[in-house]
Amino acid sequence: MRRFARKLHRYAGLTLALFLVIVGLTGSALAFYEEIDAWLNPDLMHVPPGRPALPARPGTTASG
Repeated sequence: MRRFARKLHRYAGLTLALFLVIVGLTGSALAFYEEIDAWLNPDLMHVPPGRPALPARPGTTASG
């Protein structure tokens, strides 16, 4: 019985550890989304001075 409990505890712990690692990685990706996006796409975050603004999409208003 003790051997079974030890194996059950080991594999349950490893399974939960894998789950918690995945949850931690995806959670940190969500928490640092803006920083990761700016790091991966630096050109999208910079607007050169003097460029005209893009026109609004047809059918939208300035208030939203």
